[in-house]
Amino acid sequence: MTPTSALAFTRYLLKESTASFWADAELYIYLTEAEQEVMDLILEEDEGYFQTTNETIDYASGTQEYDLPADCVKVVLVERTDLDPVKTLHPINMQDKLKYEPALATGISDEDWEGYYLNGEKIGIVPTPDESQTDNLKIYYIKENPDVASGSAAFTVPNRYSAHQLVCVKGAILAKLKGDEPIGDLERREARLEAKLKTSLVSRQTQEPRYVNYIDS
Repeated sequence: MTPTSALAFTRYLLKESTASFWADAELYIYLTEAEQEVMDLILEEDEGYFQTTNETIDYASGTQEYDLPADCVKVVLVERTDLDPVKTLHPINMQDKLKYEPALATGISDEDWEGYYLNGEKIGIVPTPDESQTDNLKIYYIKENPDVASGSAAFTVPNRYSAHQLVCVKGAILAKLKGDEPIGDLERREARLEAKLKTSLVSRQTQEPRYVNYIDS
């Protein structure tokens, strides 16, 4: 479903086929908000649902925290790509970062251990890098959904398990709340679609392996 067709379906739900009470630009704003809600719902159930992107940053000697990519919603994996083999950094809580500094080192016994923590829009590296490197830290992350207000940006949420339909229903609810109109029917539809989505995501994660039986000649 494209944003344009999503707008048409949202108008169908609102029983307003052409702009009257709700302008197209306003509905696109609601659809953007609704997609973020659906995206958050999906991430709660299945972090592997979205394709990740990645970006590399440089180590600077003595600098512990670095800016995350501006469109980062969730960090999935962090790697040191300047090493052979590539090293995966371990996630920790920011409150524990001092445990992993060489001066204290109460949290680790492996001198090659490295980890990361998140602090707002920053990613912190532990222990603090003691040398500078170029493009050596690769961050795999899930991107923020684009603003569909222009009607041209594609949805981030894939059109599986009625996810786009759920975005439209949530967008219509946001629109009706603005007009102080009843939303009972839409809320019931929303609940059904959310239940279907969650069930499908659980099934997706628990698929049994499939085996091929070979017949001897």
